[in-house]
Amino acid sequence: MRLLSLFRRRERGQFLMIGALLLPVLLGMAGMAVDVGKYADERRNLQNAADAIALAASQQMCTPNPNDCSNTTAATTAANAIATKNGINTSDMTVTYLGGNTAPKARVSITRNHKFQFIRILGINNKNVSGKAAAAKVSFGGGSGVVPWAVTQSTVDQAGVGNLVTMKYDATGANNGNFGAIRIDGSGAATYRSDVKYGANSFICAVGTPNCSTGACPGTYPSGCAETAPSCDGPECSPETGNMVGPTKDGVDFRMNNTSTDCDTFAEAFTPVSAAASFEFDGAPLLAYGGSFGGRLFSPALKQPTDTPAPTNTPVPPTSTPAPATPTSTPPSVTPTSTPSGSGGSGMYRLNPACNPWLEGNQCPQTATPCSRRVIIIPIIDQFGNGASDPLTIQSFALMYLEGYDNGKCQGNSCEIKGEFVKADINARALAGTYDPEASITFTKLVE
Repeated sequence: MRLLSLFRRRERGQFLMIGALLLPVLLGMAGMAVDVGKYADERRNLQNAADAIALAASQQMCTPNPNDCSNTTAATTAANAIATKNGINTSDMTVTYLGGNTAPKARVSITRNHKFQFIRILGINNKNVSGKAAAAKVSFGGGSGVVPWAVTQSTVDQAGVGNLVTMKYDATGANNGNFGAIRIDGSGAATYRSDVKYGANSFICAVGTPNCSTGACPGTYPSGCAETAPSCDGPECSPETGNMVGPTKDGVDFRMNNTSTDCDTFAEAFTPVSAAASFEFDGAPLLAYGGSFGGRLFSPALKQPTDTPAPTNTPVPPTSTPAPATPTSTPPSVTPTSTPSGSGGSGMYRLNPACNPWLEGNQCPQTATPCSRRVIIIPIIDQFGNGASDPLTIQSFALMYLEGYDNGKCQGNSCEIKGEFVKADINARALAGTYDPEASITFTKLVE
């Protein structure tokens, strides 16, 4: 027994000795894990900061003149503001501007020294950590949630920005009005009605958007073909030739009756501002430059989705009998029916966060729930065709604030809809087209 007890005491002593030898190794491994974790965390923070800085800088490159994207002073001011908010020393940051007026882009690189605490015992005292990003200024090249009303570029140009105008739909021929019905999710009055009420579920794209061509479609979205609409082939979509007055009225009534009281006037959705010096980049509204260009909007937050959820209810049956469309004339000119609704003296606006239907959490459901339903996107086409066999080519997209009808005119063969067109720079998760200073909708997009 004495021999066995002596052996056990020696065994305990060996364990203590082994533990004492392993303790520095275990502590070193724990320290290394802490140091590596802190390094990875700082790298992630720098990357997030670089993304935000690049987006903010690229937004300002083409202000106040959208035709001139060389305003590096404003862009750098915006970049420095975001850097400060994220705890980045501007001496650790490099911002470069590329692309000129055709493909404006801001590239950001942040590098700073990270000091280690525990792995210094291995001779590693510090290491540089970095974050890199680039954001481009692009035109809205397409997406989902689009209202199926085709309008010509000349109509938008003649309407002006912020002016209350009347657009006319004529079931006897699109060329007798200012806009025509277009197929996106498919054909028929029920599908068209649903698309007017909720916005189309399918993605459509415009000329100039990558992979948006008749040669590219059909194909895998979006790497091969930038649209998913069954009635479209690239930027070419079929017109809806039946009498769509009834479904149009149903859709407009739904949007007007189910808009939240906080967003049911143009002045509530688009607020005029007196100066362009109050820019915010941390989720608050970004103010708009106006001047002779009529107002360019910067909506809240830096990265927000624009996808509209798919409809979940059953469309109402058609309320009118389809009639063939026979274009007979050239679209009439558009005359503004009033002075700008909210331009104020500065010509600058901001899209209020509560009324931005593309912000995360703001998307309207496919039920009669009040939300911002009067801020809509519609496709701009080159010209109207000659019946169902002649497709309409989408050139770009327009942002519009819906005001209902002109004296209640929406019955029989025609429907007159009032609203304001707005040039906007919105935050969007959408298809990016080549930057066009004349485009109705532009946004910034991370590209690196």
